[in-house]
Amino acid sequence: MAVSQLEKLMQDTDERIYLVPADGEHGLCLAWCNDPAPSPGMDPAESVEYVRADVHRREIQALKQVERLARAFANAKGRHNSQIAMCRLLEHFGKPAVWPHVEGADG
Repeated sequence: MAVSQLEKLMQDTDERIYLVPADGEHGLCLAWCNDPAPSPGMDPAESVEYVRADVHRREIQALKQVERLARAFANAKGRHNSQIAMCRLLEHFGKPAVWPHVEGADG
């Protein structure tokens, strides 16, 4: 699959950039930077983070998946269904899960 010029540009673009306070020729101003604290002694909390739109959409989708899994766990009825919902949540985060035994299943 060929990568278009636009896709190549997006891949080469920083996912996050920061608006940081800087000393300009007329006093304090704001400057774009790929580091929230580009100089020693700068406080990263003073910068404003901007996230590329495609990255932001991906992060929102991941959070929505966590919300669905957490809601399923919170709304699960009974121990068995709660265990299944918790296992799904654990596996989403890459944690080991011990699935409950299902009657009639092989194994």
